[in-house]
Amino acid sequence: MKKIIFFLKQVKHTFWIMYLDLEGWRDYYRLYFDFPQLKDAFSSCHSQYNLTKSYTDYSNRISHPKMAISLELASFLYNLCIIIKPKIVFDLGSGFSTYVFALYRHKWNRTMKLWSVDNDIKWLSKTRAYLQSKKLTYTKLISWSSFNKLSMSQFPCNLVLYDLGTMKIRAHFFSYILSHIKKGAFVVIDDMHMLDYSRLVRKHIRTRNVRLYSLRSFTKDKYTRFAVLLVRS
Repeated sequence: MKKIIFFLKQVKHTFWIMYLDLEGWRDYYRLYFDFPQLKDAFSSCHSQYNLTKSYTDYSNRISHPKMAISLELASFLYNLCIIIKPKIVFDLGSGFSTYVFALYRHKWNRTMKLWSVDNDIKWLSKTRAYLQSKKLTYTKLISWSSFNKLSMSQFPCNLVLYDLGTMKIRAHFFSYILSHIKKGAFVVIDDMHMLDYSRLVRKHIRTRNVRLYSLRSFTKDKYTRFAVLLVRS
């Protein structure tokens, strides 16, 4: 019986991976069709700015690559910013992503406001120190508890990266985040390779005016992690 159950789980997992791959290829073309202005960012994420050297430095000194966002996602986010030119970015889960957004701001858009939020105060301090070492300032670093107390009926942002804390924390606050995103905002959600988390995200968006695009074709890394893009309509 145990062998049969194990076999059925393996079959289920295989079909799930096949579905994710097919969805990734389908959404590759959906993105081209729905957002032609983003074509450059989606077709060549490393074309605008090579983050490999910075990523290696961060991985060696600050955080293991498995804990930080992937280089693939970092490059995608950087190029996405170049194309959509966000006025306000909410980086929910500080780290290398904060560096990526701060670097974009420094080189391309000095008027962009960047908020980096984390539930871990010590980690926020690490992020602050890393940004200072790279001479990247003008980033508002704030704890999740303080951010959560702010009176905002809708987050006044154009781009959100939702990568906050543990998977349990992300699952708990996802509905709250989704309900506060304004119309037209882009929301990037990482770690969608996690089956339970992926199901939760997909379940919540069914009842809302939200379009989901798999970024598997662009952001899948060696750990099989990948992100999705949500667009509030």
